[in-house]
Amino acid sequence: MSMIGRTAQASIEPQPRAFNTLPLVEAVDTGPFFHNNALATIEEAVAFYNTPAVNNSPAGQAGPISLTDVEINEIAAFLRARA
Repeated sequence: MSMIGRTAQASIEPQPRAFNTLPLVEAVDTGPFFHNNALATIEEAVAFYNTPAVNNSPAGQAGPISLTDVEINEIAAFLRARA
């Protein structure tokens, strides 16, 4: 399957591998998060990726994440600024 992205739309210049994605508007403040609604805040969602459950999984193959509470809050603030 070819990933032509928005190239299939006739009204724009061809942009291979460019895709329309939903904006993050209010996404960080509209929990709960994850498929099972397990986490209420974006801070909890970011912190989840700092746990052994993720770091010891195939998703953590690049190496464990060791975020401090300050870094978790900074990431959440960054995501809010982009929303």
